[in-house]
Amino acid sequence: MGRGSQGSPEAGRYVCDLLINRNRYRSLWTRRIVQPTSEEPNQAAVARVIADYLVESGERADSESLHRKMKDRVARLVSHGSVSSETLDWVINAFGMEDHHAHQLRAMFRGDPESDYMAGGWPPKRSSLTEQGLRTVSLHELHTLGPDGCPHSHRTVQVVRATSDDVRSYLYRFDTNALSVEVVRGGRPGPVTDLHNGLHGVEITFDEPLMKDETCSLEYETTFRYREPPPPEFRRGVISCLNNLEIRVQFHAERPPRQVWWGTWEALEGPMADREPVAPGLDLAVHRYLDGVETSIVGFEWEWPDPNVTLS
Repeated sequence: MGRGSQGSPEAGRYVCDLLINRNRYRSLWTRRIVQPTSEEPNQAAVARVIADYLVESGERADSESLHRKMKDRVARLVSHGSVSSETLDWVINAFGMEDHHAHQLRAMFRGDPESDYMAGGWPPKRSSLTEQGLRTVSLHELHTLGPDGCPHSHRTVQVVRATSDDVRSYLYRFDTNALSVEVVRGGRPGPVTDLHNGLHGVEITFDEPLMKDETCSLEYETTFRYREPPPPEFRRGVISCLNNLEIRVQFHAERPPRQVWWGTWEALEGPMADREPVAPGLDLAVHRYLDGVETSIVGFEWEWPDPNVTLS
């Protein structure tokens, strides 16, 4: 595509998601707000970030019309998701976007069918959830159900990277306390604690503290002991972003589902916001791999056969 060509509007919408929901990028335009408005992102402030970058980099001369031109481009971006390859490059460079964000934006711009990326608006900006000084690089979730349809066990393989110095632990969050956690590799688990708002957690203390940009490979297994069946779903909430996510749900041969859906949730409470049907394989498992996920709740939901219906 040429410098002035228009790519997929998904790229434009994702730019807005990043500018609104990622504190690192949001802080750059919020401190350039001259006239507060209810719009997010503030178009004039975003335009100033880009114009300042172009002047400082020597790509454009300092002129009074530059900010106005940038504001027109930003308005098209925010209103219609319309972005040219040139504007996209300017946004990426002006905001110093991280490599995985830049890669994903360019893949979206090209309409790359192999790029499977999901971005949303969860958790709320005022949420008590934090990133803990860590970013998950990759995550593999292997969820197994028993013959009664209740979760039996869950294995997680995860790589985390420290975003600050002296990070000593990772908080593993979940929505029940009817379980126990064993760490197979990478650290030591603490007790199950109540985090409020329906969430519980286990603090996994690393074998050694992490300094900034160091990584740790974790593997831990969760064993469940439900007395009553939980909602028929497995989902993962991503506070910031991660590059690789695999979710696999294994059903038992004595309790196959009637229907399974893959989709997203907008909040911890409430139904799926968007879903699509999926069919279990011959091994009665469903599986989904994503190149990346950002500020989203994703997962599987299923429906059991009616126990009062006998199939002939």
